Formats: sequence, structure tokens, C-alpha cells
Amino acid sequence: MKMKNYLIISLLILSVGFCQQEYDRNNIIKMDNGLWTEKFSDEPISGKVYGYFGESKPYKKVYIGNLINGKKEGRWVIYYHSTGKKDSDKNYKDGILDGLFTDWFENGKKEKEGTFKDGELNGLWTLWWKNGNMRGKGTYKSGKRIGLYTDWFENGKKKEEGTYIWVGRKHGLWISWYENRQRERELTYSDGHLKGKDIRWYENGKKKWEGTWNGGIKEGLWISWYENGQKKEEVTYKGYDIIDGLSTMWYKNGQKKIEGTWKDGK
Repeated sequence: MKMKNYLIISLLILSVGFCQQEYDRNNIIKMDNGLWTEKFSDEPISGKVYGYFGESKPYKKVYIGNLINGKKEGRWVIYYHSTGKKDSDKNYKDGILDGLFTDWFENGKKEKEGTFKDGELNGLWTLWWKNGNMRGKGTYKSGKRIGLYTDWFENGKKKEEGTYIWVGRKHGLWISWYENRQRERELTYSDGHLKGKDIRWYENGKKKWEGTWNGGIKEGLWISWYENGQKKEEVTYKGYDIIDGLSTMWYKNGQKKIEGTWKDGK
């Protein structure tokens, strides 16, 4: 009976010891095969991982995550060493990012937030500038952008906006702006390829160029201007970026520089 009790107690001690196995994050490394081990060892480890954080000594010991057979599992929270504020909050499943993902700047403001599924971006993702203004916002599916996506400048003004269709291809009208809110460019995509009007402006509001794309190839009349508004060039494309027809170039002062006729690019 005593022997039986001794065996039970021993097994309990071993079990508790295993469950409470802890590792300092500075004493573990990630191997080339993706598994975590202790330094100077190639054996995958299981247990709690901790780190020390805080503005001054004595630093606070904080548990940041769990490893199972060398793989991250569940929630992992990392803190900035100097301030003790959250740096990142991520979720893992069998070593792969899965679930809510959040990063913060050192000042405590969010940097990015979204969701992973099986290691790929999935669902709504939002990015911020360090001052708290939104930087980007859009939806992902299987790691690819889909639907409306918007980017902003640090001052909060819109930078670019357009739509993605399946497999992350741009589609429809895309518009970009300068930081002074002046429109910078308008161009149209069809299933990831440039198709339709392409208009570009200088920051002063004057046109820089205007032309048409057809499946990513310049087609028809293309006109460009100098920043002072004077016409710079007129050229006509037949397709496959081949110049065909009258082509004219001007100096910045408006005087004609050169003019000639092309046939099939010659």
C-alpha cells in the first residue's frame, strides 16, 4: 500500500513539474525547421514562456505565451521592454497565426489590427499612423485583398482608394490624391489590368498626362504637359505600345521641338 501511494505521489510531482516548465524568452531560439528549442539544444520544448518588462529595475516577470512541442499555441502577448506597454497580441494554432492580431506603437496607440486564418490575412484589417490617424483599411480573403481598400496620409487626408476583386486584382476606378487634397491620378482596371482612361495631375492641379490603356497596353492618343500647363508631347499608339501616326513634341516655352509621322513604330 505504501509503495502504491509513493508511486502516485511521484507521478503527481512529475506531472506538476512538466505543467509548470518555464522558459525565459532570452534563452530560447527558433530553429530552421520552425520549432522552438532552448539554446544549444535541438529538442522542441513545451511550457510557458516569460519575459521581463518595465521602465526601471526590478523588471516585472510576465508570461507571454505557451509552447507545445516547439510550436506556439494560443495567445502570445509581447510588451515593450522600456515601458511595459503592449507591443503585440497574437493568437497561434499549432505554430501558425490564427485569430485576432494586434500591434501597438510604443506610445500605446494601435498600429494594426486584423484577423489571421491558417496563417493568412482574413477579414477586415485596419492600420494606423503613430499619431492615431488611420493609415489603411480593407478586407482580406485567403491572404488577398478583396473589396474596397483605402489609404490615408498621416495628416488624415485620403491618399488612395479603389476596389479589389478575387485574388487581389484591382478592378474599376482607382483614385489617388496629393497630401494637399489635389487629385493626383485616376485610372481604371479590369480584372487586374489597366483598361480605360489614365489621367495624372501635378500637385498644382494642372494635367501631367492623359491617355488610354487596353489590357495594360497604351492605345490611341496620349498627351502630356509641362507643370506650367504648356503641352509637352502628343503621340498616338496603335497597340502593343507601338507608335503610329503623327507625333509632336514642344519645348517648355510652347515652341514646337520636333514633329514627325510614325508607321508601325518606325
